[in-house]
Amino acid sequence: MDDGALWDNFRAGDREAYALIYERNVQALFAHGARYAPDRELLEDAIQDLFVRLYQRKERLGRTDNIKLYLLVALKNDIFNRLARRRVTIPLRGFEEALGTSHPADTPSADEREEEFSHRSHHLNDLIHALPARQREAVHLRFIEEMGYDDIATLMEMNYQSVHNLIQRALKKIRETWKM
Repeated sequence: MDDGALWDNFRAGDREAYALIYERNVQALFAHGARYAPDRELLEDAIQDLFVRLYQRKERLGRTDNIKLYLLVALKNDIFNRLARRRVTIPLRGFEEALGTSHPADTPSADEREEEFSHRSHHLNDLIHALPARQREAVHLRFIEEMGYDDIATLMEMNYQSVHNLIQRALKKIRETWKM
């Protein structure tokens, strides 16, 4: 059965279709979600909640011909929302070069370097969390997940140029407020 028919059967209340959607996609959801979720418990909760919400809202769901992509995007969004509520710290590495804020050390001690790095990392994390959700997601995908613009565009359902512009606006906003 193709995805469109399977999805329609599920939306009409077919429990076997619901179970088949789960069976066909749960492994891919775990594999993909592990890229975003910092721990297995968060990932398991997100997947379970996703399927509960799907079942509860089945009559209101739109049509899809690609169940896997639909579920992957929904899971990713749920995980990002959960992480935003936790305010997960995003590491500094990778951002300094993009922001043009990397500074060579003047031979400070290892403890001083670590303290400075920690301070700058927390400051950058605060700036990133202050970004609008879409900019924060795009920056996360680009610099933390190291995804290409094409992949980000597909995942965020945007065109390539819009993703590029979104990331550039986010970096500009961070540069303007960076006080180091």
